Amino acid sequence: MTNEIDSLYPVCPETQLNHAECLEFTLPESIVSQLPDIYLANKDAFVINWQSQHYAYLNSCPHTHVNLNWTPNQFLDVESHFIQCGLHGAIFEPHTGLCLRGPCLGQSLACLPTVLHEGSVCIDMNVLKAI
Repeated sequence: MTNEIDSLYPVCPETQLNHAECLEFTLPESIVSQLPDIYLANKDAFVINWQSQHYAYLNSCPHTHVNLNWTPNQFLDVESHFIQCGLHGAIFEPHTGLCLRGPCLGQSLACLPTVLHEGSVCIDMNVLKAI
């Protein structure tokens, strides 16, 4: 049986990101190889602090599967209201990953479940494996 703490992949300190700030990270191969098929295509991911909650997604547009950002850690539109695909401008809700406008309307970003543990934002691998 896996220890609950062993199933947490730390991404960053909880205090590192202010509201509407994002951080890119790469999932290690040892984790990616254990994931459901939907997550195998991309090891690149990002976490966003949105209204004091942390959400994480694969860095992959559901329309073309390209990375969403043009520059490092920049995933939001110019007003910092939505996650925006840098290739074709699709916009996504930061707290759900749901596409509200663009060619992937109604589709969602692949979510990575987050949990706070000892001051760190972590990906909960037990939840992710159950998806």
